[in-house]
Amino acid sequence: MNQAENLVESVKIVDQNNQFVEYATRKVMREKGLCHQATYIILVNSQGQICTHLRHQDKLWCGGYWTTSFGGCVSEGEDYNTNAQKELSEEAGVDHNNQLLGLDTFLYSTDTQKVWGKVFLMFYEGEVKFQKEEIQEIKWRYANEVRQAEEQYTPDGNISLEILLNYAKENQNKHEELKLLLKNA
Repeated sequence: MNQAENLVESVKIVDQNNQFVEYATRKVMREKGLCHQATYIILVNSQGQICTHLRHQDKLWCGGYWTTSFGGCVSEGEDYNTNAQKELSEEAGVDHNNQLLGLDTFLYSTDTQKVWGKVFLMFYEGEVKFQKEEIQEIKWRYANEVRQAEEQYTPDGNISLEILLNYAKENQNKHEELKLLLKNA
């Protein structure tokens, strides 16, 4: 989706309790700082690395910043799950094969940005075919590398990383990838 199409996309506006209010264009949502929903999909490989990417410099939200997750605003007719599936396919060229694990939701709120985000996890070993209009570069990194350079990363992406690390602490015995993730956190 190009920048002009992106601005007229109808997104889901919610209140402070994450309850539906209305739909508004992305342009109106950005201009008025309306609270909306978004997804954060984190890919983790067998070495416990996270697929990070450099957001395109033309992005309205945090253009030119690195982030730990793929995702986007939940659009009209979508919920968190359907949006996560769509965004992962569009932005990364990754087929989810029903392997997305929903972790937790969080509220990120500043004077200009208010979003209820839902974090998803997917263990992934394949190629990432990123969308050049959205992403400039991909790098697999350990969590400690991201944390050491957190000011170069989107603030909401940093929150999604912490949610992943909390999940990893509670579930490390279920997945070897999570043990490795924590080892380098």
